[in-house]
Amino acid sequence: MSQREETECILACERLCHDFGWYIDHRNYSAFLELFTDKGVFERSALVSRGQEELKQFLESRPQDIVTRHLFTGIRITVNSSNSASGTSTCFVYRTTATADEKYPLPIPALRIVEFEDDFIKTPLGWRFDRRRVSHIFH
Repeated sequence: MSQREETECILACERLCHDFGWYIDHRNYSAFLELFTDKGVFERSALVSRGQEELKQFLESRPQDIVTRHLFTGIRITVNSSNSASGTSTCFVYRTTATADEKYPLPIPALRIVEFEDDFIKTPLGWRFDRRRVSHIFH
């Protein structure tokens, strides 16, 4: 693998991490689903979603009044091969509820800090999450 290919992989995987937060925060669920492989797994606490259908069910089950913001930092990507990478990242998560008619800015909710552990696969459509596991560090 050339240095250029390795750099492209790292940038693509970092972008997946940021897009994950943006899409879930802004309820762009169709774009969120495209971040994962067809058999992609998302693990959070005891809840595990396997494959596109279970991921879709997870997204549809999110309360309508939830407001979140995911801010990623400390993203570290390791290129394992030309079509495989792994990584970790830290995420600051703000989570609260708001009615549809509430105006921004909302009061600052409690901060949660979580860590993600990721497995990435290069597909014909580009790099995707094959497995994403989240662990609470501070809650």
